[in-house]
Amino acid sequence: MTFPKKYRSIIKPNNDLFVELDYNGAELRTLLALSDRNQPMMDIHEWNRRHMSGSKILSRQEVKNSIFAWLYNSKKHPNEQDLRKMYDKDKVLDEYWDGNTVKTCFNREIPADKHHALNYIIQSTCADLILQKMIKIYDILKDKKSNIAFCVHDSIVIDLHTDDKYIMKDIMEEFSNTRFGKFKTSVKTGKDFGNLRELIN
Repeated sequence: MTFPKKYRSIIKPNNDLFVELDYNGAELRTLLALSDRNQPMMDIHEWNRRHMSGSKILSRQEVKNSIFAWLYNSKKHPNEQDLRKMYDKDKVLDEYWDGNTVKTCFNREIPADKHHALNYIIQSTCADLILQKMIKIYDILKDKKSNIAFCVHDSIVIDLHTDDKYIMKDIMEEFSNTRFGKFKTSVKTGKDFGNLRELIN
């Protein structure tokens, strides 16, 4: 995860190509799910932009940055009311933090003060979700020539042999269908990790 992006092209598959499966806005989608909200099947940052009053003048990146500042730094947001309708931070804290310890839906217990509690709930839940999917995809690939190369944050990178291309549809379905519902997924491929081209977004 700390490997500089400019050197990523050095990392090459042992088989024919890399396929990267990546959740669109994994942390925000996890918070939506924990808030008992429906998942949008479009880019979540664009969805946020459309649902925030007056945000249409902002770029996607500006909306994304402002929401993460509100989410993790507890900064007051100009669209506070709109955001709280979409992401119920208080409900999530009440359910998964007892004032001293976070207990996630994966039964992880993490000591946390109020400043860190939401961050720990979301990021721990998101990480376990990815690990759960890695195990499922590992099982699908168990008798194949392809294998999981590595994971980075909320993505899984598969070292794909062309003989196994037929199985990719099943793998994409498995990855996007989470215990919280269907998460929008992007798929990228390439001959090295530094040059991945988007196939599905």
